This record gives sequence, C-alpha cells and structure tokens, in this order.
Amino acid sequence: MESLKEMPFCGLTDLQFIDLFNCHKQQWDDVIVNNSLREYMIKLYGNDVFQNLDCSYITPDHFNHTFTSKSNAVELSVFHVNIQCLNAKHRALCQLLESICIEFDVVVLSEIWSYNVEFYQNILPNYNFYYELPVDSHIGGVGIYVKKSLCQNTISSYKLINTKHYKVEDLWLEISVFNKKYIIGGIYRHPNQNITDFKFMLETTLSKISQQKHPCIIAGDLNIDLVQCDTQKATQDYLDVVTTNNFMPLLILPTRITSKSSTLIDHIYYYEGKLLKEPKIKCGNLLSDISDHLPNYFLKLTDKNISKTDRPTVRLFSEKNREKFINKLNLCDWSNIYASNDANITCNLFLDKIQQYFSESFPFVKLSRKRARDKKWITGGLKKSSRTKAKLYKAWLVNKTVETETKYKNYKKTFKKLALECETRYYRELFDKKNNSVRQLWKNLNTVCSFKGSNSTRSISRILSNGTEISNGMEICSELNHYFSTVGESN
Repeated sequence: MESLKEMPFCGLTDLQFIDLFNCHKQQWDDVIVNNSLREYMIKLYGNDVFQNLDCSYITPDHFNHTFTSKSNAVELSVFHVNIQCLNAKHRALCQLLESICIEFDVVVLSEIWSYNVEFYQNILPNYNFYYELPVDSHIGGVGIYVKKSLCQNTISSYKLINTKHYKVEDLWLEISVFNKKYIIGGIYRHPNQNITDFKFMLETTLSKISQQKHPCIIAGDLNIDLVQCDTQKATQDYLDVVTTNNFMPLLILPTRITSKSSTLIDHIYYYEGKLLKEPKIKCGNLLSDISDHLPNYFLKLTDKNISKTDRPTVRLFSEKNREKFINKLNLCDWSNIYASNDANITCNLFLDKIQQYFSESFPFVKLSRKRARDKKWITGGLKKSSRTKAKLYKAWLVNKTVETETKYKNYKKTFKKLALECETRYYRELFDKKNNSVRQLWKNLNTVCSFKGSNSTRSISRILSNGTEISNGMEICSELNHYFSTVGESN
C-alpha cells in the first residue's frame, strides 16, 4: 500500500480524478463573456438597446421576483421551448408554466413530435392549440397555444415556400391584444440541412411581413448556431438577411448547453412594425431542465397599467377566517331568537345570523392569477421541490463538475417519481366511480383528453367592400353595420 502512494493522482477522489480530464469543457464565464454575436449586435443596434433588453439566464424564482410587480405592465408575453416530444414532456411543461408568475399570452413549442398530439388540445385550459406536424417523420413539428381571450386567426400567406422538400415546419397566426394586432410565427427547422437554402425561403416571408405595419414575433428552434456568425459565412449571410428585413434577434446567449458545448440554435426575432415609439422589450433564457434546450421568454412592456381579464371569485377558508367566524358566533346576541315563539321566525333569524357572519368571515375575493391556472395535482410541496431542482440544475450548468451533475440528476429522478405519484393519485380520484356519477365521469374524461378542440375566439381580420380591402377594426365594424342596416333597402 505504501508503494501506491507514490503513484500519480493517488490522493484524489474518483470525482476529482474524472474532473481532471474535463478541462476542455466550455466554462460558464466563456459562454456569457466571449460572445461574438453580442459584439455584432451592439455595433448594429447600439449598446443601449441591448442593455434595455437585459438578455440573461434566470431561474423561474428569479423571473418571478423580477416581474411579479410588473405583471400589469406586460402588454404581450411569449414563451418558447424546444420540448422534444409533447407526448413525453406535457407534464413537465405544465409544472414549469405554473411555477412562473406570468400567464403567457402565447406558448410556442418546437419539435412537438407527432405522437398523440390530439390528446393535448386541452392541457392548458385557457388556451387554443394550433399545430403543424412533419409529413414524412414522427420527429419535428411546431405547436402554438394562444389564450382564448385573444382574437386569433391562422395565416397561410406567410408560410415558407418549400420547393426542395426541405424539412421544416412553420405556423403563423394573427392575434389582437388590446386592439393591437401582432403576427406570431413558430418555426422548427430540422438539423443538418443547407443553411443557404433556408435563408432564401425565410427571406421571402420576412420581406412580406416587413412591408406591412403590424409587429411580428418569430420563435422557434432553427438549428442555426448564431454564436458562429463570425466563423461561418453561411451563418453570417443568414443573420444579414434577418437584420436587413428589420427583424432583431433578441437572444444572444446560448440556448442549448451541454457538458461539452454551448450553442444558440433557439431564436426569437422581433419586428416592431410601424410603431411610433420604441417598445420596451425584455427577453432571456429560463434555467429549466424540461429538455436539453433552455426555454425562452419575450415580454413587451408598457408604461400604462393594463387591466387584466376578470378572474373567478372564491371564498378563502383559511385558519384565520375560521377563527373569525367562530368568534363572531361566540359573541353573538341570541336573545331575540330565544324570545321568539314562532318557529318559522326563529329559524329565519337564526339562518340570517349564520349567513351574515359567514359572508363577513369568508368574503369573496378574486382568485390569484397563479392559483387560477393551477393544476390540482401540482401540490405546494411539489412546487417547492421544483424550485430546489432548478437551483441544482443551475449549479451544474455553472460548475460543470461530475459532483454537481450527479447531485442534480439524482434529485431529478426522485422529483420525477414524486410528480408522477401526485398526478396518478389525482386522476385515480377523478375517475373513481364510487365518488362520481357516470355523467361526471364522462365530463372529467372530456376535460382531460378531448380530441375536440375548444371553441376559438376568431376575429375578422379584413373584409372586401366594393373592391376595397378594409383591415382597420373600427372600419370593419362600421362597414358591417352599414351593410346589415341597409340590406332590406338593397333588396
């Protein structure tokens, strides 16, 4: 044993020994600081623009701490992630979205795959679901969830013109938010294809959009590493096409970080349209392990306080409110009830007292935005465990050591098992025939996995009147009103 101490690395643990051979890994500081794309964009748009964007890596907790107080100033919010199979990751998607304080107006999912997509029409209760699946493969596809409260239409005129059987899926919507129209695009470009061919395809669509006045947000996994814009001519030419058409790339930090590489292949582009004043945009990457791609967010802020859609009202049966109710009953003067000789009058007086104290102790309050979209199987303990998992994931990304990786992956395995148990228990009770009628069982089944999409809020984006196209909302209303008010006279 004494001779072994003379051997190299004898005093190192197994983890320390393995780390010695991982020195080629890209370090976290290199990912953030050594960024040629940042320098390119600063030269193009100016340093102030990117300082205002505040593009960074943040955990869901940090996101909530930063934007909870600003939630009423968010005019439009967009979330994107390469989910790598919605069928496998829908549970993790719900957990992530419910851990965030903002209920996104639009959720763009790339690489949804084609397995059982129809089952997931209603996993986000307050959203309509649109999707485009790959033609000759199960892998790929893009989907977009849009809030039901928004007016929305699909647009086919911006579809990428694909004449070379290029593997790409794209989906385009027009939505109205507070009487302002936006174009939303979702794109998934399959890897290992010619970038120049895709550049020409996208240029046609970008040119069309840049000729009209409405703002546009494009999000997706394009599998083009923008970090290499200074070393690969094809990537540089592609980036020139995007910026020449007045689209600004908002993400400048890598979105797919592994133990050995960091690439920026998930993109968000923003075209401001013909806006009179410069918008306030916040964007970045969320540190989440939903897939090996980091989720991305886009927030358009306004100086005005925006009134949100009314939320349902509920009574809170907290311990404090219960004590308040009991104290009111103990201090109540029941003398007029005891003095009455009429049973009906006595009963009414008693019920009135109970109802009064009940309403005062448990008043109706608006359900918080966070609780309004809660999945019932996602418990408080599960949310706390999710935050712990996010911190361990960040520690692994920052340090990239075997020790932090092992600790994170072991906790992730335990968390996944716990989440599955919570969901299984909830659905077992939901479909328990002892506690539910047949009618209720069918209603629950339709809510969970209905193949029928929910009713969409459709808007009339344009009409043709006497050969003239009208797209302004007020003018459309006036023209329709004039038509129907004079239809009798014309006949």
